[in-house]
Amino acid sequence: MTLRLDRTLIDEQKIQNLFDLIRDHYPLKEKVALHEPFIDSLDEESVANCIRSSFVSSVGPEVDKFEKEIAHFTGRERAVAVVNGTSALHLALRLAGVGIGDLVITQALSFIATANAISYCGAAPIFVDVALDSLGLCPGSLEQWLYANAELDVNGVAKLKGSEGRIKACVPVNIFGHPCQIEKICEICHRWNIEVVEDCAESLGSFKDNKHTGYRSRFAILSFNGNKIITTGGGGAVLCSQKDYFAIKHLATTAKINMQGHVEHDQIGYNYRLPNINCSLGISQIRKLKSIIEDKRRLAKKYIEFGSQNGFEFFQEPLTCKSNYWLNTLICKDTVEVSAIQELSLAKNIETRKAFKPINEFLPYKNSLTDSLVNTKNFTSRLLNFPSGPNLNNYTT
Repeated sequence: MTLRLDRTLIDEQKIQNLFDLIRDHYPLKEKVALHEPFIDSLDEESVANCIRSSFVSSVGPEVDKFEKEIAHFTGRERAVAVVNGTSALHLALRLAGVGIGDLVITQALSFIATANAISYCGAAPIFVDVALDSLGLCPGSLEQWLYANAELDVNGVAKLKGSEGRIKACVPVNIFGHPCQIEKICEICHRWNIEVVEDCAESLGSFKDNKHTGYRSRFAILSFNGNKIITTGGGGAVLCSQKDYFAIKHLATTAKINMQGHVEHDQIGYNYRLPNINCSLGISQIRKLKSIIEDKRRLAKKYIEFGSQNGFEFFQEPLTCKSNYWLNTLICKDTVEVSAIQELSLAKNIETRKAFKPINEFLPYKNSLTDSLVNTKNFTSRLLNFPSGPNLNNYTT
């Protein structure tokens, strides 16, 4: 049996077989969510112990423990735990020197928080196209845009041609968990004296050339939102060097200085520190991270193998990369097929989601500078995310 919607012809039986694959992976779920956390009794006990200790706010031993666990897993010297990924990116950009009137290059294929954090600094985003193999910022497009639109002044500062607009930073994003071409991006930005802040909100547990995402740039950020690989409820982190750690922590803690008998604040800071109770959940979550990623990669393999056998194309990790497959992604023929498959999935109580709308199409960013965004426009009209959350019930953790 087939379902015809306008010019798209869909084999309904093949789609049903795909839904059966999903149901087999989540046998206990009446409604299959796009990505929900795996919470077990160890998580519950960890949080209960924190509550019993009475250290539930931003002061407590779990904060330090969680930061050390994150730094160790990612291979960075330090991590600063904060309330969400957006605040992490805001802090990283501030420490990278981004300020009022600056320009920051990033990609339109991302969650809007990437651009919002740039705006919090009083800066403006420039949207450059993504690469076909990773969905992350395309080094070729980046270099082409810079040579066409930027110049170095006598002090070696990158500026927009014909203006005083300083191009201070670049924020590549590891979309759906797939590592971008960070080495090439960093090489290009180094020649232009542009700071790189890697947005790894979706790529905890993803590796490129056996190194964790976020290893190459001075600053990188993570998210521990409820829909991420592991969760602290909300939460995020800045990955950094030992040298930058105390400056970030200071800024995230309202720029507070404890004096004898009183408190001083030496600059405008932010109340961004992640509470101890959230970190207690993060500690038990990160100890399952390897098992979670193994399960997610098993599911990704099922999707890819099903696709190759049934005429569907699921996005695969780039060469030399090991992705966490945060969200498995079907590449459809066109927007009509996207809508048709999504309609069928929702009717079966299986959540699917269309790709992020390009950020430059949202009202606050409609007047932003962009390149042609050819790949961005093509992908955002054809991508459909499928259920990808961890399910460790059938495996030994």
